[in-house]
Amino acid sequence: MIGVFVGTLAVGTTARADALCEAQGEIAQMIMKARQDGTPKKAAMDFAEKGDALIQPMVTEIVRLAYARPQMKTERERRKEVLRFTSAIERDCMRDVN
Repeated sequence: MIGVFVGTLAVGTTARADALCEAQGEIAQMIMKARQDGTPKKAAMDFAEKGDALIQPMVTEIVRLAYARPQMKTERERRKEVLRFTSAIERDCMRDVN
């Protein structure tokens, strides 16, 4: 789904692609941190639905992906999961725009 969103944008330069993927990474980090902190999925989905109509499908998909992953038990594991998830979203974005 994220790839579909990215594919619909006219990303003509590497700088634009980097900025787009960095923004997706920041959204992913925020959502996964909320997920790891115990925020209910409904609250995260409500957040996604209140966003800009252009990016709402992408944010909703990131929420779905984040909540498909487990909530870790220790703070260290939670931080690592946030980093892993953020990196995966950014990597997938870069692959989709290239």
